[in-house]
Amino acid sequence: MLRLEKVNAFYGHIQALHEVSLEVAEGEIVCLIGANGAGKTTTLMSIMGVVSTPQGKILFEGEDITGRPTPSIVHKGISCVPEGRRIFPQLTVMENLDMGFYPRRDRPAEFEEDLERVFRLFPVLEERKDQLGGTLSGGQQQMLALARGLMARPKLLLLDEPSLGLAPLLVEQVMESIVEINKQGTTVLLVEQNALMALEISHRGYVLETGTITISGESGKLMADAQVRSSYLGT
Repeated sequence: MLRLEKVNAFYGHIQALHEVSLEVAEGEIVCLIGANGAGKTTTLMSIMGVVSTPQGKILFEGEDITGRPTPSIVHKGISCVPEGRRIFPQLTVMENLDMGFYPRRDRPAEFEEDLERVFRLFPVLEERKDQLGGTLSGGQQQMLALARGLMARPKLLLLDEPSLGLAPLLVEQVMESIVEINKQGTTVLLVEQNALMALEISHRGYVLETGTITISGESGKLMADAQVRSSYLGT
């Protein structure tokens, strides 16, 4: 579904990614792990057309989307749930979800169907649908960010640090929801500092170090890799 071929990304004259190649097959959860500043978010922003990628190719369903405008990429079927949630705090839960549906506004008949789906995944959002997003707890805001991303009915969902700042119990709930989203047919590329949790729920993984992919493979094998265990799993 998604393939990056030797992608170089830049912020001005500063190179952030060095010939990054990875792929995500339809139906997979693929995780991208690494330390702060390794280039994980930059990889997602490159896919979304936010960061300059003058070298390399980004292919989605076989089509070259390198450097396309972000709205065009969203309409192709890719949604991104950014680091830090970035919900609209002064809008209600319902208004945030309505914003997520905006790329599909030409199909209003599907709104209620998608709303029902996200409310089944996150019942607390239905209970608080008239509440301002900024007054929700951190965990509830993360659920809202996930739900808003799903309202676009993406084929591929990019998730950037969904567990950041959450209590351990809420981290488990968010990870379980990601597994359920995947089971319902959405392919996922997950960026996550909690490497253990990411590898536990994913099919395959990539390790990114200073803008370069250094290790890749099935998640179970990565969890058993001595270097990964030492550097990212704390064992």
